[in-house]
Amino acid sequence: MLQNKINQLLQEILSLSSWEERSEYFINLSKTIPEYPAELKTTDRMVKGCQSSAWLDLYEENGRIRISGTANSVFVRGWIHLLILIYDRETISEIHSDTSNFMGQIGFQEMVTVDRGTGLLSIFNRIKNFIG
Repeated sequence: MLQNKINQLLQEILSLSSWEERSEYFINLSKTIPEYPAELKTTDRMVKGCQSSAWLDLYEENGRIRISGTANSVFVRGWIHLLILIYDRETISEIHSDTSNFMGQIGFQEMVTVDRGTGLLSIFNRIKNFIG
């Protein structure tokens, strides 16, 4: 299931012919993220290393990882939503078995500045660190 989600999202993103179109994809994705409750915008949920203010709430429910989050930057909020679409409701073992390197496949490093890339990688690593 996880690999199918990744493949589908990769296909969508890679069908876009320019970095501008891919950036627009993330901006549009940010508009579809579920509302993040203000009471969850706490310092322990804040993502360190991100230039914008970003929050992630991660917990396990019935053997599956649950993820919600937001950011004050539309691009970062879109990135968070992409990670939610990929990893939310997956098991730890499914996430551990992911060898897709989708960040590299979508050209993530060519799409963003070094500082923004560090922040986006911090969000990704926060999910990976949560699952151990």
